Amino acid sequence: IEALDTCRYHAMVIQDPTDKKKIKGFLHLAPVYIPSAAAAEAAIPWAGGRRYPFPSTYVTLVRAMNKYTDIKVDVAKELSIDSQQIFKVPIIFLSYHIPFQITDHEAENVGRYLMAGGFIFSDTLLYSAIPVYRNMVELWKKSLAAVGEVYGRDWQFERLPNSHPLY
Repeated sequence: IEALDTCRYHAMVIQDPTDKKKIKGFLHLAPVYIPSAAAAEAAIPWAGGRRYPFPSTYVTLVRAMNKYTDIKVDVAKELSIDSQQIFKVPIIFLSYHIPFQITDHEAENVGRYLMAGGFIFSDTLLYSAIPVYRNMVELWKKSLAAVGEVYGRDWQFERLPNSHPLY
């Protein structure tokens, strides 16, 4: 696997054909921030002017994946969600804990990323953060609407319970 990591791709996973649960590979997890959310985040005095809350979340995720899987993970260069660079990464992890409004440009870029096969995992960090949860739902609705997808017809939003097999 290490020999295949030529920096051309941000991830590669190989599945054992005899045991589908046995996978190995690598992932360069890029911290991705939303400029409009980062501005809201930076306005909070205790946030320390960071572009995304709790940067240690990425480090913790990397440590856990390296410990519990055969996928070798590291933290790559930080990216803005409104840039073309996000199309080079297969997985985006977004985590915010205060409400924000996504711009039309950000929404269109996210919508194009998703329609091109990109995968976004989002978390509000706080289960009780209902306004932020609703804000994330609106982010997906606005992003997919920006590329012509209709909620309820072309796609639907589903919050995954902690017991979901994905976890």
